[in-house]
Amino acid sequence: MTYNPITSFRRPVTAVQMTRHRDAHAPSPEAGVDKWQVLRDLTTARRAFGLGDRALTVLQALLSFYPGSMLEGGDLIVFPSNRAICERLNGMACSTMRRHLAALLDSGLILRRDSPNGKRFVRRYRAGCEAFGFDLAPLLHRHHEIHRAAAAETAVREALESRRRQVSLMRRDLAALTEFGTRTAPMAANWTELDDHARLAARELRRRNDLKDLDRIASDLKTALEFAVAALDAETENLSINASEDEQHHQKSEKDNFDSNNFRNKDENPERVTLQKEDQNVAAGEVASVPLSYVLSICSELQTFMPERIHDWPGFLRSVELIRPMIGITNSAWNECVASMGHTAASVTVAAMLERHSKIRSPGAYLRHLARKAATGHFSPVAMLATLTRICDANDTGQPLNTVAMQ
Repeated sequence: MTYNPITSFRRPVTAVQMTRHRDAHAPSPEAGVDKWQVLRDLTTARRAFGLGDRALTVLQALLSFYPGSMLEGGDLIVFPSNRAICERLNGMACSTMRRHLAALLDSGLILRRDSPNGKRFVRRYRAGCEAFGFDLAPLLHRHHEIHRAAAAETAVREALESRRRQVSLMRRDLAALTEFGTRTAPMAANWTELDDHARLAARELRRRNDLKDLDRIASDLKTALEFAVAALDAETENLSINASEDEQHHQKSEKDNFDSNNFRNKDENPERVTLQKEDQNVAAGEVASVPLSYVLSICSELQTFMPERIHDWPGFLRSVELIRPMIGITNSAWNECVASMGHTAASVTVAAMLERHSKIRSPGAYLRHLARKAATGHFSPVAMLATLTRICDANDTGQPLNTVAMQ
């Protein structure tokens, strides 16, 4: 007759202990289970059972005392001494081993089968044997539960890794688009704010984020990406429309060109000042007549640096000549721009750049870039002023970043 004790040596009985004892005597599965596969599944699902890596190391040592690799119905009791367990744990302190052993017992993955004096041993008789120690039967009975917990944990981990990769790619795209927009179209959007979004996302990705946090970061990056793409698309469309209009400009009178670009003042009697005609080509065509009052209304920042009010084009040109070295535009960059656009158009371009000076990292390099585009017929100060007008109107509405539409 074999009897499996319920109580532990010199330890009080608990309701949890009674429940685990009843579950341990449930019918065993017909087929056995690989003990090392159970350990691997349990390693994956250790958080669901409240176990740490050291506790699993102790369980691995206990499993090593069980002969064979399959846990099958019958006697699943191992009876190593504390000293033998610590030796297989590469000299782990006995007090540490007992602490992690208690965690395994509390989780119900193993049970104590103590002898009358608390010792662990086995007695073999002709009719059978009697063993006292640690019962591994719960691992056999609960292997389906362990496998399901491991599968759920794997699914969560894979979803987390996938979303983390997506967020990382979105952050990379936003950073690259921000750098491109700052270099090629600094006035098309608030690139500094978009760059802050990318940097903040990079900082948050260095932390331990759950799926909810990653979803929030992905939503913010998606909004910023949509705005950045819309801003760049609008800038490209503006340049294309402007180039198309410039191709037809030579067949129109100055008045028709002026009316088509909507540069008429509200009083219907504006003072028109004709831009100085230069021999050089300007952004796919010569710049037509533009009122100085319109330029100054858009490029108001220039007036703040001048002690006297700008009343005419010569004063405007002199003001730009004074201010350009202060914002980092060298003589060589200025001369290249004048050679490509002409003196007046280059001055209008610099005045427009001054409105977004804080967003332009290198004004000299950016001016050279615009000069090269003008030389190939892909830039006009008229389109630059129109884009600046839309940005100012959007900022005046006080709308947040994700709702400002690029018209």
